[in-house]
Amino acid sequence: MLTKEFYLFAAARNFLVIGDIGYVMVITFYIFQETGSAAYAALFPFLNTIGSLMAGFIAPLVINRFGNRKIMFFLPLIKAIVMSVFILFFIFTGVNILLLFLIVLVLAFMEGLVRPLYHSSIPLLAPEELLPKANGILSVTFQLSQIAAYSITGIIVASIGVGNTFYIVIAFMWTAVIQMGIIASKIKEFEQVIDDEKNTKWNEMKAGWILLWQNKKIRLVTMMDIGEGIAGSVWIGAITLIFVSEALDKGAEWWGYINSAYYIGALIGGACAIAAYKFVERHLILNIALGSMAYSILAIVYSFIDQAVMALILVLLMGPVYQVRDISQQTLMQKSARPEDLSKVYAAHSVILSATMGFSVVLIGLIADVFGIRIVYLLAGVIVLLTSSFSLLFMVGNNRSRNKIA
Repeated sequence: MLTKEFYLFAAARNFLVIGDIGYVMVITFYIFQETGSAAYAALFPFLNTIGSLMAGFIAPLVINRFGNRKIMFFLPLIKAIVMSVFILFFIFTGVNILLLFLIVLVLAFMEGLVRPLYHSSIPLLAPEELLPKANGILSVTFQLSQIAAYSITGIIVASIGVGNTFYIVIAFMWTAVIQMGIIASKIKEFEQVIDDEKNTKWNEMKAGWILLWQNKKIRLVTMMDIGEGIAGSVWIGAITLIFVSEALDKGAEWWGYINSAYYIGALIGGACAIAAYKFVERHLILNIALGSMAYSILAIVYSFIDQAVMALILVLLMGPVYQVRDISQQTLMQKSARPEDLSKVYAAHSVILSATMGFSVVLIGLIADVFGIRIVYLLAGVIVLLTSSFSLLFMVGNNRSRNKIA
């Protein structure tokens, strides 16, 4: 049975997600409103990526230096203070765009430092056999929080203005800080290596990278995530909108329908993982392989579709298979290393995925311009199909090893 500490952690993470999304949307709206420049508005997610990327390199050093309990409480606390001071300053005096970008970078950096701890803390809050259920609950609640935040924030800004919306964002952030403080007081402290000559700063920084490569299961997940990160770039807003317009010959409202269909499918997938968590836990690699394969086939078929309703159905089906695959991958990683090592692994993992995403967004855009919008979805399906073969080969190798031992 999952503990009340886990559910409090899940609530805190969802409050942080809602606060972050509200903050992102309000800032993006303000930048575009003040400058009239789409390029300036696009700098905001770019700075978020850069901040997270920089943080990923030094996160192991910070966690080793201060410990997971202090980081889990004090970084959200400092982030909430910085955001509160900035918002109040913004409301009463206005703000320079360059200062705004600096604050965005600082907040993204702090979030990048603490994010590996959020992932690696789940095994401390849930028994190993309940990890799929815990990850499923987090996945479902995250999806609901994202849908709510993205849907409602724009309405709130239009109704009460940027300044008043910021007050609501602050309230969510401070509620999450209080909850994280309670969790940090109850969670187990990571074991730290002290007075070890080999425990240099360089060794601490590269420890996650070494483990990521040496641990076969973590390496499998990372290699698949790289391929799927490239493929996932086809679902960014601009690419999806172009597909809806050119391939399906529909208006922007169908862009919204397709995004909603995926979220609904993801919620269904998360609910299935929660209901069948025992099966998921026993067959993690099989779920990863079959989920990736099913997703790739659906993406390939999607690339040839010209009927909007059929496209909607395919995207709806992608949600569950991808979500079960993703929950299985998270669980496999969490079971493959100690929590204190996991924080380092997740830091290295986030650097790789951030770099992959930044590179792939540009690449996919160029391919779409040169070869057409359908090609990028076909290519995405093929890439995911190739990554699914990694898990199948891993599963076959594992079975052979067991047979030899037997």
